[in-house]
Amino acid sequence: MKLSQRIKENKAFTVVLLVSSFIFVVILAIFAVSNSRTKTELVEIETIRAREHYEGVLNDIFSNLEHIEIFVDTLGIEGLTQQKFDTFAQNSDFSDLGFVSFSIAPEGTIAYYYSEDYEDDIIGLDLVNDDRDHVREAVAYAIANDVVIINGPFELIHGGNGLVFRKPIFVDGEFKAIINLVINYDNLNILFNEAKSNVVDIGVFGIDNELIFGDLEFQDDLNYFEKIDIENVEWKLGVEVSPEYQLSTRVTNSIIIFLAITLYTIVVYLGVNFYRNNKKLLSTQDELIYFDNLTSLPNRRQLAKDMKIAIEKNEPFYLGFGDLDNFKNLNDILGHSVGDKYLEDISRRFKLIVSDKLLIYRWGGDEFIFIIR
Repeated sequence: MKLSQRIKENKAFTVVLLVSSFIFVVILAIFAVSNSRTKTELVEIETIRAREHYEGVLNDIFSNLEHIEIFVDTLGIEGLTQQKFDTFAQNSDFSDLGFVSFSIAPEGTIAYYYSEDYEDDIIGLDLVNDDRDHVREAVAYAIANDVVIINGPFELIHGGNGLVFRKPIFVDGEFKAIINLVINYDNLNILFNEAKSNVVDIGVFGIDNELIFGDLEFQDDLNYFEKIDIENVEWKLGVEVSPEYQLSTRVTNSIIIFLAITLYTIVVYLGVNFYRNNKKLLSTQDELIYFDNLTSLPNRRQLAKDMKIAIEKNEPFYLGFGDLDNFKNLNDILGHSVGDKYLEDISRRFKLIVSDKLLIYRWGGDEFIFIIR
């Protein structure tokens, strides 16, 4: 049987199958779009969370710088003493920042120094004329532009890596001193890593896009690469979707799609089988109702149905009637089983001459009806 003929015979089921397949594809498309949007939104949320966390940590450090500046402004550079400086330092809490030390350098030379771990052997160090280029240049830039500058990370004099937050103090436009707050690099990195996520990789980059914090290498096409929103801080925050999250998302989506397709295939398979079995059952039922069980010829019910259709369509036809001579004697002498075989043989011959113009029905017993069109 040709495919077109099968489709025509099963038109309703074909339509249902096509519609359900279309709906399934649409649902998969909606899932893909929704999943992509969810992923984008999740990355945006993680990016905002990381940026706010980094800015919060830096703001805490800047708040401590302002706290020191207020102390200096209140006493004035001339009113500072080591005792007052130590008292202020001991009453201040820098422990949450990875604090190493802080100092005040009048005219750029360190005169007051406090550290819980190191000696004050850097008192007298001239930062303006420091032998280290990066220190000298950072101090000069901070003084020239009256801005806070983050110097580092670099190896500290007392060992270890650190960053120095340098803030110049001016009085009536004249440079008086510079505040130096030293933060341990590893401790600050731990604070920043509290924003770490399995969704995104994060990196903090300097002016020349060199990596300062994090483990994300710089690329031109990062998902997010913007300046940290703190005045005078030139750091940029870079964010990229982590390979682990991408792999996890792909695996999860593949499993969901595979299960959905498998389930749909099973449903379609069961639906097709149910339809075929049901169709076969209906066909068998029609045969029992409209066809003679012995001869398989249409019976009187089918005759009545075909006549009604022909009459409704105004199609002219002739009715013929015929029976078998001496069939009763055949049954009586040879038995009904022989008579049945005789009827079956006659019916097979009748089927050979059935056409659109001639239809043959078994009326009952040895009687047959003919419709001639």
